[in-house]
Amino acid sequence: ARGALRRVGPALVTLGPLVSTGHDSGLTQVLPELRSLQDDVRPFAVADSERTIREGLGQPSERLFLDFDEQPIAAASIGQVHRATLPNGRKVAVKVQRPQIRERMVEDFEALEDIADFLDHHTEMGNRYEFCQLLAQFRKSLFQALDYRQEANNLTTLREQPREITRHTVPAPVPDDAPARVLTAAVGPG
Repeated sequence: ARGALRRVGPALVTLGPLVSTGHDSGLTQVLPELRSLQDDVRPFAVADSERTIREGLGQPSERLFLDFDEQPIAAASIGQVHRATLPNGRKVAVKVQRPQIRERMVEDFEALEDIADFLDHHTEMGNRYEFCQLLAQFRKSLFQALDYRQEANNLTTLREQPREITRHTVPAPVPDDAPARVLTAAVGPG
């Protein structure tokens, strides 16, 4: 079952954690497989990270960073994160989007919309949950998440909140770094 689910693509991997937390979803046989997808996302090639950085920031990573760790520290369905150091010595995390992720998401959602439409029109569960409507809301949110400029804005807004509210250190987006597919954020003081 996991192999079939994995073939649907990154939209389902991203949707998996959301759906898998439901208790009354009627998907009890699929839930364990959806949960496992979120834990089994493999990193993509550093050459793809380098290409996205060059396209997004206009220069190769070796010109932008004193050092850039080719081994990502985290990988997710939408992107992965690399450690790096800016020329001023500041440690940063560089979040890079997966290659062709937007195109794959469009394809995934076309398939998921067909399934949701069938469920809504042919099952009691679909009638009750209105999967097409839920999927449309999820699609909107996910495509907004593909624009890292919005994430940078959210980090800036969160950093402006009083310390008592955030209770955590929030990474600082690096100024003048506003491409949609690469986000550089300082992870330490500075």
